[in-house]
Amino acid sequence: AMHNDARTGTCIALTAAHKGANIANYVEMKGLVHGGPEGATATGVKCVDNLTGEEFVIKAQAIILATGPFLDSIRRMDDPDAEKAVAAAAGVHIVLPGYFTPGNMGFAELRTSRGSTMYFLPWQGHTIVGSTDKKSDAVSSPGVQEDEIQYLVNEAASCLSSDIRVRRSDVLSAWQGWRPLYRDPNAPPGAPVSRHHVIGHDEKTGVTFICGGKWSTYRAMAEELVDKVIAFKGPLLKHATPCITKEIKLMGGEGYHELLHVQLVQKYGISQDIAKHLCATYGSCAFAVCELMKSNRSLQRSFSKVGPSTSGSNTMGNQIVPNYPFIEAEIEYACKHEYAVSVKDMLTVRMRVAFLNSEAAKQAIPRVAELMATHLKWSSKEKAAQIKTAQEYIGAFGGPIADKKNAKLKSATFTDLHEIFLSIDLDKSGYIDEQELEKAAKKLGFPFASKAELKAKFIEIDKDGNGRISESEFIEWWNGTNANTKEAKKLHQQLSLSAADEVALEKLLDAVNKEKKK
Repeated sequence: AMHNDARTGTCIALTAAHKGANIANYVEMKGLVHGGPEGATATGVKCVDNLTGEEFVIKAQAIILATGPFLDSIRRMDDPDAEKAVAAAAGVHIVLPGYFTPGNMGFAELRTSRGSTMYFLPWQGHTIVGSTDKKSDAVSSPGVQEDEIQYLVNEAASCLSSDIRVRRSDVLSAWQGWRPLYRDPNAPPGAPVSRHHVIGHDEKTGVTFICGGKWSTYRAMAEELVDKVIAFKGPLLKHATPCITKEIKLMGGEGYHELLHVQLVQKYGISQDIAKHLCATYGSCAFAVCELMKSNRSLQRSFSKVGPSTSGSNTMGNQIVPNYPFIEAEIEYACKHEYAVSVKDMLTVRMRVAFLNSEAAKQAIPRVAELMATHLKWSSKEKAAQIKTAQEYIGAFGGPIADKKNAKLKSATFTDLHEIFLSIDLDKSGYIDEQELEKAAKKLGFPFASKAELKAKFIEIDKDGNGRISESEFIEWWNGTNANTKEAKKLHQQLSLSAADEVALEKLLDAVNKEKKK
């Protein structure tokens, strides 16, 4: 749960570059180049540099598509009629304050109201709750429906002690990603998808693809993939040597040890929180980040001559946003040494600010743009464009303010309904009237369609006919009859795999693998 997947991906790319690989940032594949005796063999890839608009071709003896949930869209560049090979599943996550998982402890709920699994775990100093699992074609946006956020808030609240309040406003960020679940294009309809990785070759074009898998096995996947490509290509790759991934540490791994953060505190006068963050993110390269801070006075803060503080106050390192350990020196380091060229990426995948707290990320955009403009020598026009792109992308993340515009799931947590009731019951009588019910519905994002509907619903709730509604009556009605359980079930029919389905699938795949080995 503590894994920073975006950082791992960046470190893999940087390590590959350090070992001699050519890597291209912000370059998009537009199609294949064909050749060979019959003109069908893929001999290269058509590309476009999305920063400059330049188009070019990369020639290669072997082409591998490691494109995750976007595999089908890439395959259809060459064959528009290609059958789907990916049953992408969208997973929504919400991030809550870290105090919901004290002592870095979490739990898993194996049977939610949808019949699926939910986890509640510590992540990057916060609490991550997820995940939903819906069939959905992948898109390059973190945007998430309000219904999915509310569902996870409701499920989280139902799992915790009533002494611990979980409110919709506790959500610091919400976003979605996609699992690339492989499905055999030639399998019969309804055949199960695989959560294991799959490697395949196109006999016609010679292109190899890999789909699925987990971060915990990425090295084994890479070794298996390269070995199979070498065997598939035969004489063309006879010069290839055995895989050495087991012997290679990622960038920052050399010289790393568990007390590295103490050395940073002692040498540079930074707080323990910042030191631990830098070590977890950059490993031994954290020293290079701190050296930039040390050499650039604008990135420093004054600190006591009697020694560095460990509380985070009066220490070196300008923090980008309050209460988070990300510092401005990281921006200079990313621009100079890690190919960072966009404000959007800096606040999302280079630093996890948007994934941890979307409102904090929005507030940080102007300052990050100012620093990057200095390091990358942007014009005022480019800086403005970068800010606009970042605001649009980060604006798609969910946050503490609910957008009920297209929501259908009306049920809310007891705490949220309690607080709404108190805010409407201004005379503290413990009851609300018809006009106050109308205000409550508007605050919850589901106003009544007409005065007639309001009157009918009020009569329905006011069972004793005394012209007023108690808090318990209001909450029972809102999450009962009003919640429209039929609509909620319809809303969640897109669920792809329940916990039971996953267990059954794993058993099926294990049985198939055992049969193949016989």
